[in-house]
Amino acid sequence: MVKNKFILIAYFIMFVICITVTMGGVFQNEISESENRKLATIDQLDSNLSLIDNFNILSKVSSEQFIGREELIKSYANIGIMKNDIVISMIGDKADNILFEYGNHYKLDGEEYIIDKPLEISDQKNQAIENRMWNFERIDDKYGDEIEMYIYRPFSSNEIPDLIYSSWDADQTSYYSDMFDARLGERYTIMNQQVLNYEDYKLKHFKTDHHWNYNGAYQGYSDIITMISKDFDIVEPYPIESESCFDVEFFGSLSLNSNGLYGSESFCDYNLTSPRNFTTTVNGEVKDVGEYEKFIENMESWNEYIYEGYHGLNNQTVQYDSLDEKNDVNLLVIGDSFSNAITDDLALHFNKLYKIDPRQFIDENDQYNTTFSLDDFLSNNDVDAILFLQYYESVFFDSRMYLHIELDK
Repeated sequence: MVKNKFILIAYFIMFVICITVTMGGVFQNEISESENRKLATIDQLDSNLSLIDNFNILSKVSSEQFIGREELIKSYANIGIMKNDIVISMIGDKADNILFEYGNHYKLDGEEYIIDKPLEISDQKNQAIENRMWNFERIDDKYGDEIEMYIYRPFSSNEIPDLIYSSWDADQTSYYSDMFDARLGERYTIMNQQVLNYEDYKLKHFKTDHHWNYNGAYQGYSDIITMISKDFDIVEPYPIESESCFDVEFFGSLSLNSNGLYGSESFCDYNLTSPRNFTTTVNGEVKDVGEYEKFIENMESWNEYIYEGYHGLNNQTVQYDSLDEKNDVNLLVIGDSFSNAITDDLALHFNKLYKIDPRQFIDENDQYNTTFSLDDFLSNNDVDAILFLQYYESVFFDSRMYLHIELDK
């Protein structure tokens, strides 16, 4: 009895120490690498919030901040992979079109391609897309008469038309895109990347990364130039002159965030027939956008995320100034990381191309992205067309992409 009492006291002391360490902010991680998301931290407690809000934050902190959490998540994911592999081997050919969960993502038939689950309708998403559509409408109200407006959206794996999901309504996969296009289709020229089926998807996207590969990127570039050329006198898309795959393991974002849990793949790119005759200014400094040369010289020892290192980081501002007298059309791209892969190509068709990533203006002093002013930018730069080139999460739901403008003309 006494022995059990001492064991109970020891467990209680250890429990108090763990809670104290967690609640005290010691060893707290702001980012979960295995889940690729921000975690709740003790710093989020605020005396200006209600007692209930602070209690909810505290409850979330206690569940997301404990020693060994990342290792536990990764171990759980590994067990999930082993379990799925066993089930797939037992089912055999009958595994067709069964979606297996791997951590926060999914695989089909035990294949190498990691895909997202279908979009699920929620009140939170409904409010987010409503805010985004309202913002698009106000931008068009103010500038639509003088500036051509375009929206191009890369394809997402949760929209693949021929997949069968056992626990989701297939009609939901296009719910938000249908709503978005119906609301803004008469204001903007909207084009969504077309992917015919799962096999077509695999040709255009990485296996372990959420971005499009060079095939998908070229389709996006070609689609966009074809779309804009209907309104402006610009040259048609340039054909691919050569393709090259690099002798290096590419751990995509989905694998990289899980310490290589989902494996690696090859990294390839293309060269167009047109020379890249322009200067680039990145965040006010004249320099190259990506680190292509550095990557080529150090492939064997390269330990950074290749997609960003090769195509360039998500910079606040990038400006391309053509050295050729091809036309006087200036394009503003409001983009995310998908646009990084093709901005160099798009710039070949314009006198000036500006690329803005509104997410990069967010900081602790400006959580609502008021630092970047579209009004100020357009008053200081000659822009003929605006292209919103954003992945579905960015264009539908990401409040960081919201552009603040003065509503009075």
